[in-house]
Amino acid sequence: MIHLRTIFDQCKPSQTRRQQAQSRSWPLRGGSRKILNHRNLISQVRSFVLSGHNGLILIGIGSNLPGPRFGTPRGNCEGSLVAMADKGIRLLRQSRWYTSAPVPAADVPWYVNGVAAVETDSDPVEILAVLHCIEDDFGRVRGAPNAARSLDLDLLAFHDHVSDENEALIVPHPRMHERAFVLKPLREIAPEWRHPTLDQSVGDLIAALSPEQMAVAIDDEA
Repeated sequence: MIHLRTIFDQCKPSQTRRQQAQSRSWPLRGGSRKILNHRNLISQVRSFVLSGHNGLILIGIGSNLPGPRFGTPRGNCEGSLVAMADKGIRLLRQSRWYTSAPVPAADVPWYVNGVAAVETDSDPVEILAVLHCIEDDFGRVRGAPNAARSLDLDLLAFHDHVSDENEALIVPHPRMHERAFVLKPLREIAPEWRHPTLDQSVGDLIAALSPEQMAVAIDDEA
């Protein structure tokens, strides 16, 4: 079992894999050898990642309270993208922002939500630790479940990884397939994405949503 407290205390991604990737060399034609920088390697496969296949790390972003740094809920969501980049979680693509009703229904403000596809050298538990640190920096107060919050960051999916019963973190997120505020933004940035355990497309998952699931792109609001 992974000890989450130790990882949360570190509040930054491990550098081990990045250092290994930067020092590794591959043989090229003609017998020459060239050291490939990790970021250059990532750029070569980025077109595959953005084509909608499951080679994705997906982050859900939400806010329905003002925060001390960026003010409005939308400001919190936009600021979180900068904060993630500062901690080594680099943005590949983001959806539009959506407004959504709280789930479950509650007498709290509606949320601003979006989904981002990112790249990072960190593993899922390290990513979650960084996300929790960012939430704290944005004034997140952890109280009752489903309470209003200044920032909510969720690791939705980590490539095709499916957690087993011995892992401390459940991936893919256990309720993402039931949430319009996750699936509608996700369809924008990865229309061919399929749920790793349900083997259903994001379009099929949206079609199966219950009627009370509401999420509307802010640009589409009247």
